[in-house]
Amino acid sequence: MTITQQQYTTIYKVATFNSLKVTKAGVMDGNNYGDSLTIKLINIIEEETEEFGIAEKEQLLEIQIKCDNPTQVAELNMVLRTLKANGVVFELNGLLPSRPEKSSFLKVVCTDKTDFLIQRLSSLIKKDSKGA
Repeated sequence: MTITQQQYTTIYKVATFNSLKVTKAGVMDGNNYGDSLTIKLINIIEEETEEFGIAEKEQLLEIQIKCDNPTQVAELNMVLRTLKANGVVFELNGLLPSRPEKSSFLKVVCTDKTDFLIQRLSSLIKKDSKGA
């Protein structure tokens, strides 16, 4: 994916995530796909309804981070899991969400260049471990 013109950005602030799926490059159903990580997130919203009173709704989101090679996947996997374990909030830049057919999750593709993303997120680990 190449952005040919960028007049705005969408920033996703990730406080924590439910799961982190690692995908190795390959072919499925005739479609090629690359190495990537997918973060699954859920927001829960309470709404008042006439019929049931308070009801909870889930907003489901997947953020896919495309990687250039398995080494980047492994490194980013470790960084993201460390951030989660340490309770560090981090930000990702991405496209607007879309809903793939037959999916309950909205899907976002991260637009950060993976090598810079690894570097930026790794610096959050270092700051956090120093008490900053």
